[in-house]
Amino acid sequence: MYVYMTDNALLADMTVTDVHFLPHRPLLNELGRERLARLASLIQAYGGQVRLDTDSPDEALVNARLNTIADFLRDAGLDTGQALVVRDQAGGRGMRPSRPS
Repeated sequence: MYVYMTDNALLADMTVTDVHFLPHRPLLNELGRERLARLASLIQAYGGQVRLDTDSPDEALVNARLNTIADFLRDAGLDTGQALVVRDQAGGRGMRPSRPS
């Protein structure tokens, strides 16, 4: 029932974060695998790129996670030769602040 809402949110966001990986490791957890599987199907249909939004200061870990995402997308049948995975903040406008009445 909410698939279209979820897909629209994913298309606006296109983000994978630290919560989608095992702590301090470049391995995707189940949540990350499910998210990337859905993102891969949306990218096949509509295009786009996946953003890794992380606060990790460990550049080696960040690069390993970027490679993990690219490998997952490649295994899903996407051409990762293009800039399909980038380190960036979440996309979309986010929530607007409410105005006092």
